[in-house]
Amino acid sequence: MEPSSSSIAPRPILPRPTATPARQSAPKSTSDFAIPRKTKVISACQPCKLKKIKCDADRPECGPCMSKGRSCEYAVQGSRTEILLRRQHALQENVESFVALYRYLQDRPADEASSLFDRIRDGFGVEAALEYVKSNNSGPDLVCRDAPSARVKWSQQIYNCNLLFENELLSTEMSDVAIQALRDGIDCFFLYMGNMFPIYTRKEANAILDAFQGAKPDQLASRKIAYGELLAISALGFQYDRQTLPNGNASV
Repeated sequence: MEPSSSSIAPRPILPRPTATPARQSAPKSTSDFAIPRKTKVISACQPCKLKKIKCDADRPECGPCMSKGRSCEYAVQGSRTEILLRRQHALQENVESFVALYRYLQDRPADEASSLFDRIRDGFGVEAALEYVKSNNSGPDLVCRDAPSARVKWSQQIYNCNLLFENELLSTEMSDVAIQALRDGIDCFFLYMGNMFPIYTRKEANAILDAFQGAKPDQLASRKIAYGELLAISALGFQYDRQTLPNGNASV
C-alpha cells in the first residue's frame, strides 16, 4: 500500500542567497529634520502696521499687500547717525523749553511767577505752560546774565585781578581761524548739550560772541571776559567731540 502524499511535509521556502550582503542606508542627519527658521521681519510696511496684521517685509511689496491689491509703502529710515542726531535735536529742544520755563519763574516778578506756578499746580501741561510763557514774554530777547562789563567789575572787586585786563589780545586770538574754532566749539557744545548741564543757552552764546567781536578798543576788559567765556564753552564742546578739529585735538 503506497503512502499518501498528504503525509509528506512541504519543503520550507528560503530566501534567495546573495553574493554580498545588502548595504544599510546611512542614517539621515539631524539637519534634514530641522524645523525651517522663520525669516525675521525687521520693519513691517506702513499699511500692515496700521491694520496690525502680520507682514513678511518683502520688497518692494509684501505678500499681504500684493494679495489684497493695495499699495505697499515702507517708512524711510536714515542711518544710525541721522537717527541719533534727530533724537539729540529733540532732547535739545526739550532742554531749552524747560530752561525757558525755569528762567521765567526765576526772572519774572513774584506775582507773575506765582500765577504760572499756580496754573501748573492746577494741571497746566508743559505745552500750555510754554505757550503761556511765550505769550507773556513780550519783552525783547535779551541775555538773562549780567553784561560783560558788569562781570568785569565783579571780577575786579572780588579777585583784584586788574592786571588780567591790561594787555591787548593777540592778533592770533582775533584771527578768522580762531573765531571759526570758537564757533565750532560752540556748535559742539550745543550738539552734545543733552550730556551736560545747560550752563549757557544758544542765544546767550551768540550774544557773548557778538560782544567779543563787536567790542571797541576801549572795551578791552569786556572783550577779554567774553573771550574767556567763549573758550570755556568751546573747551566743553570739544571735550565731547575730540574729532571736530582738523588735527583731532580737543583744545582751542
